[in-house]
Amino acid sequence: MDRHRHASDRRASRNVALVLLLALVASALAQNAPSVAVGEPRPAVHVYYFWGNGCPVCVTQRTYLDWLEARYPEVVVHAFEVWYEIPHRELLQAFSTAFDQPMTAVPVTFIGDRGWIGFNQAIATQMTQVVEAVGEAGGPDAGARVPAELLARFLASAE
Repeated sequence: MDRHRHASDRRASRNVALVLLLALVASALAQNAPSVAVGEPRPAVHVYYFWGNGCPVCVTQRTYLDWLEARYPEVVVHAFEVWYEIPHRELLQAFSTAFDQPMTAVPVTFIGDRGWIGFNQAIATQMTQVVEAVGEAGGPDAGARVPAELLARFLASAE
């Protein structure tokens, strides 16, 4: 009976040690947390999304982007249809040039300092990670890489 009590005591000691270790890790993470205070609005994270009307992959990505906007209130999606809205291709070309990203298919998305062609689960994971990083750090905005007057013209026409 004594042996069983000692084994139980050792397990309890290990559990206490594990809880203390987790508390230390949580404390360290909290010290390295972003400087945005609780209740303070986070900086906007702009998502530039180029899509084609009738593209099934684009529909799937739009569902993801809707979730992203709901999950992260700081996310602002700027969507530009490029198959039928020919003028939007000028903006897509500017982003593609700025990011050295060939225009081979839709959807094409730019967030922070990253660009993606297509959409799948791996890309969704990457986009979420970039949104979180940009939201915590406060930048960069992918739109800053294209001429400001061009971006302003398209953003104004989209509103």
